[in-house]
Order: sequence, then C-alpha cells, then structure tokens
Amino acid sequence: MYFGDRIRKLRLERGLKAKFVAEKLGLSPSQYSDLEHNRKKLTADLIVKLVEILRVSPNDVLYD
Repeated sequence: MYFGDRIRKLRLERGLKAKFVAEKLGLSPSQYSDLEHNRKKLTADLIVKLVEILRVSPNDVLYD
C-alpha cells in the first residue's frame, strides 16, 4: 500500500473531508488530492501535520 492510500484510509476512518485536511495542511484541494493519489511527495513537514490532524503515529502514515 502506498502512503497516499494509507492517508486516505486513515482520513476516511476518522470521517474527515479531504477539503478539511487540505486546509489544515495549507494545501489546495487539488494539491491534497495529488498527495492521496501519490502524485505529490510526502515531506517531513506534511507527515508532522498529518499525524496531528489524523491523530495517529508517524508509523501509521508511513507503514502498513
């Protein structure tokens, strides 16, 4: 499973809208879509923000 798939799965499990997560990350909805579809690279800064937004560990974002 790619990181975008894991991020999407975690987001959906928490009932969060993509637009909400995009805003919290400081990304446009299309940039966030690129992240979930593995067209945008996952940076350390984004990992830190995603962990806070999704309330998960970095391992949940990075590994199956």
